[in-house]
Amino acid sequence: MTKFIGGHSDLLLGAVICKSNAHAEFMLKHRHDFGAIPGGLDTYLALRGLRTLAVRLYRSEANALELAKRLRDHPKIKKVNFPALPGDSEH
Repeated sequence: MTKFIGGHSDLLLGAVICKSNAHAEFMLKHRHDFGAIPGGLDTYLALRGLRTLAVRLYRSEANALELAKRLRDHPKIKKVNFPALPGDSEH
């Protein structure tokens, strides 16, 4: 959450993803007993970052594709594995 949601290096947040209902209930009880709920400023900063997430991800993906193309075309590079490259086995 800090990097992708925030995007401005002024926020420290995380997310808990649970595989089972038992684990989720344990985490809910733990959060209730020990806190770890973001404050108003943290939630404001996360919302601010969320508003620009699509643009930031689009640019990140475009930059990664351009880098992969340049590496693929470099004479000293044998092979580039990058699914977004046309011709890649995972494309």
